[in-house]
Parts: sequence; C-alpha cells; structure tokens
Amino acid sequence: MSPVEQPLKWLRILSVAAGLFAIAISLLAESLGIGSGGFGGKQIALVLAGLTVALLGLLGGPRLIPDFITRILALEGTEVLGLSPVAWVCVWFAVVATVGETTIVFIQATFGLRFDYFRGLSTVWMTTASYVTLFLAVGLGLSWLGRLVWSVLASRLSHVVVLTFLTSGSLALLFQSELGKAPALLLASGITAVVARFLKPRLVRFWQVVRRTTPVGLAVIVLVGPLSIAAAHVAEGRKINRLRDASPGARNVLLLILDTVRAHDLGLYGYPRQTTPFLSGRAKGGIIFEHAYSTAPWTLASHASLFTGRWPHELSADHLVPLDGAFPTVAETFAAHGFRTGGFVANQFNTGPHTGLARGYHRYEADQLSARRVFVASKLGRILHNPGSWGNTGFDAINRKKASAVRRQFISWVSRQSERPFFAFLNYFDAHDPYDPPVPFDSLFHSPPLPGGPFEPGSPPRWTESDMQDRRRLYDAAIAYLDTELETLFQDLEKMGIFENTVVVITSDHGEEFAEHGVIYHGKSLYDTVLRVPLVILNAGGGGVRVARPVSLRDVSSTMLELAGVDDNSIPGSPLSRYWRNGPEEDLGDWWQNPASADDMVLSETTGASIASPFEPISKGNMLSAVVGQYHYILRGDGAEELFDRWADEWEERDLSDSAAYRPILSEFRTRLDSTAQRFRQRVSPFWPPKDESGPERP
Repeated sequence: MSPVEQPLKWLRILSVAAGLFAIAISLLAESLGIGSGGFGGKQIALVLAGLTVALLGLLGGPRLIPDFITRILALEGTEVLGLSPVAWVCVWFAVVATVGETTIVFIQATFGLRFDYFRGLSTVWMTTASYVTLFLAVGLGLSWLGRLVWSVLASRLSHVVVLTFLTSGSLALLFQSELGKAPALLLASGITAVVARFLKPRLVRFWQVVRRTTPVGLAVIVLVGPLSIAAAHVAEGRKINRLRDASPGARNVLLLILDTVRAHDLGLYGYPRQTTPFLSGRAKGGIIFEHAYSTAPWTLASHASLFTGRWPHELSADHLVPLDGAFPTVAETFAAHGFRTGGFVANQFNTGPHTGLARGYHRYEADQLSARRVFVASKLGRILHNPGSWGNTGFDAINRKKASAVRRQFISWVSRQSERPFFAFLNYFDAHDPYDPPVPFDSLFHSPPLPGGPFEPGSPPRWTESDMQDRRRLYDAAIAYLDTELETLFQDLEKMGIFENTVVVITSDHGEEFAEHGVIYHGKSLYDTVLRVPLVILNAGGGGVRVARPVSLRDVSSTMLELAGVDDNSIPGSPLSRYWRNGPEEDLGDWWQNPASADDMVLSETTGASIASPFEPISKGNMLSAVVGQYHYILRGDGAEELFDRWADEWEERDLSDSAAYRPILSEFRTRLDSTAQRFRQRVSPFWPPKDESGPERP
C-alpha cells in the first residue's frame, strides 16, 4: 500500500464510522433524552448527512464520486428531464403510493371506518414528498449495494420487487386494525409476487410507461396542493361575503381553551407555584369563576357540550364517535348573525375536523407544516418514525403543535379580516401529556414536593410519589409556558387595536389527575381534579369580580352570545352574567336548601368503560356526577356512590356517602338527578337508580 493510499484507507474507515455514529445518534435521540422527542427535522437531517458520509467512505472517498455518478446515474439522451431510470421508477412508485393512501384514507374517513380525518388535498404533496424521499433512498441504496456487493440488487426487477412490497405493505397496513399486522404483510407479499411475475417479461415496456406517466402524475400532485388551498380561501371569502350584516355594536369574541389545565395548579386560584403570573394580573380586571366545572373529563365530549350548550348525554359525541349535526353549534350561531368564524386547534385527534367540532367555522386549522410533518405524512414514514406502533401513532404525538403556532395561525387570519366582528376558538395542547414544556420552561420549577393533594399508588403499586411530583413539575412548567403565550397573544391584539372590543373567555376542557385517587391522566373518573377548571372572562363589562357559585361550562356559549350582543335562543343554557350583574351573591350556605333553579345543578359525566383498565373507576361503567353548593356527588357504573364536602375537603379524601348524617343529602341528589337527567339515567348503568338505604344492599 502506497504512502498515499494508507491515509485514504483510514479516512474511509473514519468516514464510515462517523456516518454510522451520526445515524445511531439520530435514531436513538429520544431514548437518550436528546432533543424534544420523536423524529424531528434535525434528526432527519442528521440521518441523511450520516448516510452520505458513510457511503462516501464505502465508495472510496471523493475521488470516486464522478465515476459513481457516471455509473449509477448515467444519463442517456432519451431520459426525461435528465434523471436516471432508478430515480424515475422510485418517483413513479411514490406517486402510486400517494394516490393509494390518499384514496384509502379518504374513504375510511368519509364512511366512518376510522376516527381520523382526511387532511385535504393541500397536504397530498407532503405524502408524495415523504414517499419520494424514502423510495429514492431505497432505490439508490439498491444500486449502490449492487455495485459493491451483488449486481442483481441493482437490476430493474429488484427495484420493482422491493418498491412494490414497500408500496403494497404501506397501503395494507392502513387496515392493520382490521387485518392485523402479519396478515397485512402477507397480503403485501402476495401482491408483490403477482406484480413481479407479471412485469418480469415486460420490464422494458414498464420502464417506458414509467417515463411517460410519472411527469403527469407528479405535476398533478404538485399542482393539487396550491390549487386546493386557493380554492379553500376563495370558498371562505364567498361564505363571508354572503353573511348578513352583524348587529350594530356587535363585539368580537375569543374563546381560549387550555387543554387539560386544571384549576388546582393555577396561581390564579391560590396554587403555591406561580404558574400564571400574567393571567393572574389580567384576571383582576375581569370575572373570575372560582368553581367552574367541565361537563366531561375528556376533550371531545367537553368541547361538544360547550359548543352546543347541551349535556354530553344529549349528544352523539363519544370515544371514536364524532359530533353529529343534530344541534346547532355556537360557531354556526355566530356565523348566522354576521360574524366571521375561525378555529385554530392543537389537539388534532380530539378537536380536528373529523370530530364534528369544525361545523360553523369559515376557517378551521388543525395541521401545521414542519420537516417532521412531511416525513410522517406517509404510512411508511410513520412506521419508521415509531416502529413499535407500526405507524399507528397519532399526529398529536408525532407533530405536536405548540401554542406559538396556534397563535401565529390565528393572528394571520384575524389580521386579514374585514370590518366584520369575529368569533374565534383557540385550543392549546401544551399541558397535555406527554408534558414537554420548551426551554427554558422545562427547568422552571425545582421546588420541594407540594403539600395538599393526597397520593395513592394504586393496588398493586403502579407509580411512585416521586414519579408524580416530576410529572406535575413538567405539567406546571407547560402551564407557565402557556401563560407567556397568552401575554404575547394579548399584546398582538392590543397592537392591532382590537383587544378592547373583544370579549375574551379563558377556560379548559378538563383537568388532570396525578394519582390523587390512584388514577393518572384524565377521562377515567369524575373527581374534582379532572372536572374543576379555570374560567375567566375579560372585557365583559365588569371587573374585579370573583364568583363563588359552582358553574358549568355548558353555559359558556350562551354567555358568549349574550356578551357579543347576539339575541338568539338556539343554544340552550343560562348566561353566566346572572352571577355578576345582579348584585352580591346570596349566602351559599342557604342555597342548598333553597336552590335558585334546576339549572344551578352542575352535571358531569363520562363513558369509556370498554377502553379502561380494571383499576380505573370508569371500568365499572358510565359515570355521572353533580355539584350543588358545597357538595359533590358521584355515581359509578356499578351503582356505588360517593359524596364529598368541597368546602371542608378540597382534595376529596373523605367519602361521606356511608355517613347517616348525610343520607338526606344523598336522597336530595337522587331526586334532583331523577328530574333533570332522565335520558342519562338509562345510559349511565343498569344499576340506576341506587337502592334506598332501607332496601337491599347496593352492589
């Protein structure tokens, strides 16, 4: 070996080692705690860079690049646009895979075969880009391996076999919940065998078809995106132009839902950690509701109830079941009165267009553009992103949409609007698990464990108190990040000169549990931690008022309509203004004996026993709860009851249902529920109504 070749040999070895190390780091970034989790743009770039460096080392260094390009990507006079046959066949299969996946997803979403949504023709180019990138990597990789190892790998038939299997496998795995993974892959193998047998004697003709049809297919897909976006904007403009004139003096309304944020963890409500310094300051000039309750402890049911002013049991919305058109939504009502409507959401799975919540909005944006979003636009990209779930991970986990992105989408929309008043709904997802506050908020809270809430590890133990403290620290940090985003949003609106004429409603769809009752996350119980949420109204004509009565988010839509100057009774519920415009509240202690009306009972409910773990309360069947005055009553699906005194027992540690002193109150709750929840009595469980103490023992 010459003196020159020796250094080149080591340079090649170092190149291969460096390339493989870069690829390994990018693939293991999440498990090593590097970056923000998932497979982001930086990781993708690192993989491509590592692959390039490693291949340069394998091929002998920069001196062989010209020869390599000449041999593998040799250009012939007949090649379309000067691309090699390998590149063209990869693009052709990418177009076929895109058309197939788009068609399947559209049919599945249209006929309710999957609880997801067809993300529109405007995103088809992302799917194509994902498949083109992945198929080109495979195709050129086969060519390189054919040159280095076995020439058969570089043949046309090898490319057809491999690309056919990847295409058919990706499409078959779209039905993995119906078929199963192994049958789907067997189906793809069978399709590959049939296609390979058919094309083997016709490869030359097939290559001619590829060269003729690929430019057309690619051009159509490239044009579909911009044209569909333009068509959507034109349609939006036409709908707005056809609106009636809004009433004189109509005010803008901005609904901000901080997904999964419970009242217990807000400085606004006395929490020791200062998670919401900005909101706490602003709320002093508005209306603060001390005890606002969601109608359900999970997103879709809660949003559907808030948007329609109806209890969840009156609606179709449920787990994997969208909201139907049986009742008008608040967005439809605002639009009918001349308002421009826009929705900008980050919880893509439970508030996306497929959930039925987009009804009535002229603009509804759930998606966002990023390098990661493009990579996972295809089924194959999602499989590579998360092999453990075979690409079944939701877009919320893959392409998490930060509050800043929601804010930018809304500001871009509202800044271009006409003189019409607007109703806008923003859903922020940052406090939802997995709790991932951005830098520097992720290191904001390192104080000792917080006092107050009880801790139950479950039986058998499933987590430690230290685990919960760490989760809650990150959860609180995410809320602090949201607080700064609210400040930025308000500043933007003030600079535009529209904040003062905008009624702002800030609330949450539900809370979160950190093992206070042996349960974590939400949707699994009806305790105060998952139902009591923040509720603040700004620019409502009053200031410095704190409402102590328990109120329901069911009444938020009728409240927004009233404050905007819209006279419409299509949305049921009683405007909450009755609590701050009618003078001081009466003594709440007397109110239990003399309720103002049936509407003052705050109901909440949840379903989902079939998807619950055995140790979770919801596993016994659908649940119902009611808050009246200081008492919180919970009825489980097996007929068991719980009763808590919220004033004396903030964390609901002491169940009073077995105390003889509280039997009259239990009886009162049953009577009230019997008269106000007839429909839900049958839906909640076969054990309703619970047996009287004088009768047989309840199960």
